[in-house]
Amino acid sequence: MAFAPFNLEGRVALITGGNGGIGLGMAEGLAAAGAAVCIWGTNEGKNAAALERLESYGTPALAKQPSTRPKRSRVSAKQRSTAASSETSQ
Repeated sequence: MAFAPFNLEGRVALITGGNGGIGLGMAEGLAAAGAAVCIWGTNEGKNAAALERLESYGTPALAKQPSTRPKRSRVSAKQRSTAASSETSQ
């Protein structure tokens, strides 16, 4: 019989960064203890590979790619003020 330190059946775990490294190791440990696992990762390919590994534990598993906010434009204050003043002068 395998060592089972605790039982997480009926529980759900969300692991951010769960598609690799320590996060994936944690997700696998939780899945092995019976938890349904949802991982969040920004790399779609790593999510798919991690999901395949997690599904092998026989518990529900889901991988999501969280939306990220668009990066702010790197426009200098001088450029913004020049653009604003040209709009008001029209």
